[in-house]
Order: sequence, then C-alpha cells, then structure tokens
Amino acid sequence: MTDEEPTPRPQNGARARERAEEVLRDLLRAGEYRAEQAGDRAKVIVEKSKDKAQDVVGVVKREVEGTVRRVAGSEEADQLQRQVDTLEAEVARLGERLAALEAAPAARKSASRSTKSKESS
Repeated sequence: MTDEEPTPRPQNGARARERAEEVLRDLLRAGEYRAEQAGDRAKVIVEKSKDKAQDVVGVVKREVEGTVRRVAGSEEADQLQRQVDTLEAEVARLGERLAALEAAPAARKSASRSTKSKESS
C-alpha cells in the first residue's frame, strides 16, 4: 500500500470523457488513429454520452412526474371517497329521522283513536 491519497473519482460526464480519452490514447499508441481522428472521435463519444445522459434524465423526470400525478390522484380519490361516505351516512341519518317524524303523527292519530274509542265505550 502506498502513502499517496486516492485520486478523487470524477463525476459521470467527466468519467465518461476520461474513459473515452484513455481508449483513444491506447489506439493512438497502437498507431490505429491519427491525432485528428482521435480528437474527433472523442468529441463524438462525449456528445453521445451527453445525449444518453439527457435521455435518461428525461425518462426519470417523466416517471417521477407520472408517479406524483398518480399519488396526487390517489389522495384526491381517497378524499372524495371520504366525502361520499360522510354524505351517505348523513343521508341515512336523515332518512331515519324522516321515517321517525312520519311515524310519529300516525302513532299519535292511532293513539288518539284508541283513546277516543275507549272513552266512547
């Protein structure tokens, strides 16, 4: 082990550029490319790398936005369902109250008829 500090790792774009340059240096050493061709090829590789990175960012952004919309829609649907449940309970309570109010006069009439028929007897 050496006393040297580790070289900081470059970020993705810089790492891709460094790797492309390394490959091109190897090709230059092997005599397969001239310096001009190597420079041009490095630019092409870096541009393609940038394009791919932008494509990935776009895909991730769309997925996150879609997920946020689904979650927001889900929360909205849950809220609407709670409101529907509350309204259904209120309608049921009012229906019971109405039935009781409608039954009360009929019970009073029936009771008053019973009382009147007992009094007449």
